Amino acid sequence: MVKRSNENLDTDSSYRKRQKLPENQVVKPAAINIRSWQDLKAHLAFNQDTAAEQLRQNIKAFKNFLDSIAYGEDDNDRSIKRKILLEYLQSQTPLANHQDTRYLSDVVQSWSFAVQSNNERLSSAIVAVLALFLKATSTFIEFREYGNTICKTLLQEDQIKLFERGTSASKTKEHVISPCLRLLTEILLYDGGTAAQSVYAHRGTTFKRLDVFLSMRKERKEAVPENQRRPSVRQNALRYLYANLRLQIGSAKSSILTDGKLIRAVFHEIKEDSAAVVLEILKAFMKDVVQDLTLSHLVKSRVFTEWTLRSIASLYQSHHHENAADDIAQVQREAHTFLICICTTADQGVLRFHPEARPQDEPESAFGDNRTYPKTGSRPKSQKQGPVRNLTLASFLRSLRPYADTLQCELVLAVFQAAPDLISDYFHKTLFSFEPKLTTTWVGYSMFLLSTIQLPIPKGQLDLDVSRHVHTPPHLSSMIEGILPQPMTKKALTRCLNQSTDLIKFIGVRILIAAFQKLAAVQKSLASASLVSRSKPSDLWRQAQGELLDEFRRRCPEMRHVIAVFRSCPNQSALFRETITRLIAMYYKLLPQVALEEKFDISVTLSEALKANTFDVEDFQCSRLHKLEIYSLLEIARRSPDMRWWHKTDDMLLSPFTTLLRLHVVSPNVYMEGHVETLLRYIIEETTILNQDANHHRLGILILSLQDCAKAQASDSFFEFIDDCLLRCSRKPVKYYDDLTALVSAIRPSVGVEVNDCKIDLLLVTILDQWPFLVKSAATTIFEAANSWLVRYMGLLMHTSSNMIVLSNIRDQFMDQVTSRENRSLLEGALREPAKSSVQHELREKNKFTQDKSANLVVHLPKSRPDSPEEFSIPELPAESEDYPVLRKWIQKETPEAIRDGAVGQLILCLCSKHEEIRKQAIVALRSFSGGLELSGYREWQQTYILIGEVMEAAQDFLCYRPLPYFAGVIASRALLVLAEPLHFMYPKINRFLNKAPRWEIDKLPSYWVHKILLHPPADDSAHYDEVGWLLEVLTDGLRTPEDMEIYRRSDILERLLSMSATSLPGSCKQQMLSLLFRCTLVGGSTTLITRCGLLSWVQSQIKSHHSTPPEHASLRKLALRTYETSDQEHVQQWSNGFVGAMLDSVQEHCPK
Repeated sequence: MVKRSNENLDTDSSYRKRQKLPENQVVKPAAINIRSWQDLKAHLAFNQDTAAEQLRQNIKAFKNFLDSIAYGEDDNDRSIKRKILLEYLQSQTPLANHQDTRYLSDVVQSWSFAVQSNNERLSSAIVAVLALFLKATSTFIEFREYGNTICKTLLQEDQIKLFERGTSASKTKEHVISPCLRLLTEILLYDGGTAAQSVYAHRGTTFKRLDVFLSMRKERKEAVPENQRRPSVRQNALRYLYANLRLQIGSAKSSILTDGKLIRAVFHEIKEDSAAVVLEILKAFMKDVVQDLTLSHLVKSRVFTEWTLRSIASLYQSHHHENAADDIAQVQREAHTFLICICTTADQGVLRFHPEARPQDEPESAFGDNRTYPKTGSRPKSQKQGPVRNLTLASFLRSLRPYADTLQCELVLAVFQAAPDLISDYFHKTLFSFEPKLTTTWVGYSMFLLSTIQLPIPKGQLDLDVSRHVHTPPHLSSMIEGILPQPMTKKALTRCLNQSTDLIKFIGVRILIAAFQKLAAVQKSLASASLVSRSKPSDLWRQAQGELLDEFRRRCPEMRHVIAVFRSCPNQSALFRETITRLIAMYYKLLPQVALEEKFDISVTLSEALKANTFDVEDFQCSRLHKLEIYSLLEIARRSPDMRWWHKTDDMLLSPFTTLLRLHVVSPNVYMEGHVETLLRYIIEETTILNQDANHHRLGILILSLQDCAKAQASDSFFEFIDDCLLRCSRKPVKYYDDLTALVSAIRPSVGVEVNDCKIDLLLVTILDQWPFLVKSAATTIFEAANSWLVRYMGLLMHTSSNMIVLSNIRDQFMDQVTSRENRSLLEGALREPAKSSVQHELREKNKFTQDKSANLVVHLPKSRPDSPEEFSIPELPAESEDYPVLRKWIQKETPEAIRDGAVGQLILCLCSKHEEIRKQAIVALRSFSGGLELSGYREWQQTYILIGEVMEAAQDFLCYRPLPYFAGVIASRALLVLAEPLHFMYPKINRFLNKAPRWEIDKLPSYWVHKILLHPPADDSAHYDEVGWLLEVLTDGLRTPEDMEIYRRSDILERLLSMSATSLPGSCKQQMLSLLFRCTLVGGSTTLITRCGLLSWVQSQIKSHHSTPPEHASLRKLALRTYETSDQEHVQQWSNGFVGAMLDSVQEHCPK
């Protein structure tokens, strides 16, 4: 066919296709202004003949109108438009007899028309404007009724079908799906969720394909700020889900959460979401799921499955390209906080069993019928690992990388602390080698293992908890894995110690130290539990101790490898030397069998460490690390049988013993003083160098004499002389014993005493033997220092139990060797030293200080003590109340609260009442209280039951004819408070007291507690003064009547307290001591204080002491005057032969005016 030519074309029809007009010629629809409710009604009126475009323009005008109400800035304009909208809504109320009961029927008909005609643009616009209408009117109370009516209309069956059409749209039609989700969300949120149940009732439609919508992420290539983007379908679906979780009732909420598809869609690939979306998810689930106490643990566990936890943990590696570095860090922190909460808190996530909730059937299945703790080799394979109850957490932890991420490491450690049963399971099933390699991964894994070991012992795991009827120790695997986890085998740890790299060796040593410290804590807890356990099960606890120690010994490296590390440690590395020294000390302390397998002479090392110190009293400086190293060396030396205290090599100035003695004499190191003197006493007791006098320990005399001679302290030659005498005496004690025998035999006719009774130190005999050589060869200054020290030393010996005639004879022999008149004069006056009472007082205080410090096994830096007490007024004596509400006050409270609030303690004090009827009512109330203890659920009920039983038994003797002494009542009430706090520093001593006897000897109670606190080491090495303060407070509160004072007098406790307080005490203890003494003056004890306790002399010594301050002087002066004024002055004057007046004048002279 031939193509037509251009000439045949009709020119009028050539361009019949509509041409695109220029932009300036496009006809835009006129803007629609709504000025009244009639305009609004006219524009929204539905007419099927109206063009769809016109309907869309009308809806758009309505949207602009609502936008101005919701987001407008002109308040006046917003108020006018709200009024127009309200009038329109009032006009839309359907008539009662009208067939169409729908509200806003025109808008609803328009929506239905758009859906039926498949006009998606119009349908989306109408749904969006309905959502905007609900959002704009939700904050105004006048629209509440109309808004709820509209919500009901939208949830009718016809409109539900319209929702179904929208939510059934293809995934590509986000513009249809998102408005439906927004409208459903606004319906839920309106009026606080009034329509929430109706929405859930139509869940077949309202929740249809919600899991699909939650998984619809939209890739955005353009760089648009988050706050300017249109929300995606996933974001709208998430907000709809948040509203349901917040507003639905419990059963509906549980049903939603147990829908696995929904939860999986929320957390699937969550790390691909933006930071804002992730933070919204975590916040919503934390508030409405985790912290919702109405949800059962089963529902929460179905939400937070292992898969869910792994998805949240993937946020640790969040690297979404749209997130800034700060946003990524915030996401990681929030995810970490979320996981910590749900994994470590019972009833808030996946943690099923708290560490305190050991089931009752575990002991029976674990230990069988013979009630013996199974040995490691005899335990069946199925029981070598304890039961794992938190299976979800166990699987989740194995997916983490704690060696590569500090946050993941913190999470794993927090879970271990909350669920200790997971430690063993984790390390048994995690295949990660501990073979030493100098890589970042190995170092990170080592630090993770170290942190695991350093976790505290879980509360309730090793304590005997009678309220749960758990009387057996936990599984061996659960204990040993918390001390030395499975990867740290003996082979791996040995390889760490044998590496050439110092860092690997140092890490291995640190891990072993932490393991030893954890072992000591666990052994201590096991021992405490065995003490309070019943007789037969207590054997299980002791067997568990032995099995745990054996298993630990199997996993530890041999001692020779540790010693090899010590010998290869460079002197320049102070930290490394201190660490390895501490490890060796722990071997000797906790595993002596392993430590003694290798010979290890610490003598030279100790001497070199001590020699590194300067012995100048005014310039004694030593780094803290060096002090700790010395302490560990001393601990090793004390326990090592190979330590040669009396051996001196050619390059050593002094022997180790003398070096240590000199350090103790000149060092102002108060925190190590007690330990050093205890060690010196331990060493000297194994020799015959000094006489072992029970009343006056001769080592204290030697130390005191050296401390008083400043010239001797600074002289190396003088200490060389002392060291030479000590070495000679230790090597040849028989020779010097023969010399002493010969000396005593020569003067026996006049003495009439045997050698064994003269109590002369062999050291003094040795010095006498070497004295001529010192006189001939020593320089003048050295001899003068030695001579002045000898005078002081013999003067102190004179005031002990040494025989004076023998001592005078020895003094004369010393004088015969001296030619200088001045030195002979000093020696001649050696036995005319200060008054005997003053010297004995110094020795007594020296020995007492040593006893107070002897139990210190660890280094404690000095603690700041309160300042000296200010002058205070005389305290008043507590008066007994005439009302006794405490007799029934305890009934109104739970048992733990009644004990901690002091209600039960006050009830016990009613036994001390002067009224017999009150005492009888109190004993009846106590019987009732103790009878309900076992069923109360109180954890310390057993000790409390024993305490109250012993108090009632003691009160039976006093009930009918006189009150129970107040000290007994006070000690019982304070003991109740101590038992309520197992971490209290008095807790061990209170329990030992309760187990001592079933009946109290009231008259011996004060002396018992004074003896146990002043002369026995505290349970916590740093709590001695806390115990002293507690004792003084109890003694003061328990002193209320003359009968109480008589008990104190017969117990001789005031003399011991005054002797104790003569030394340096913290300010708080001094103040409590003064309160006790003032209290004595209020109950007729003043005469006793002066005549039996020597109070006035004590006040004089305290005022003259350099430890006291001017405010203390005023208080002491007031105490002295008060004591004298309230005493039997005639008896006191006769007793003192008139000397009391002079003493009071002396006190006033020394006190500042």
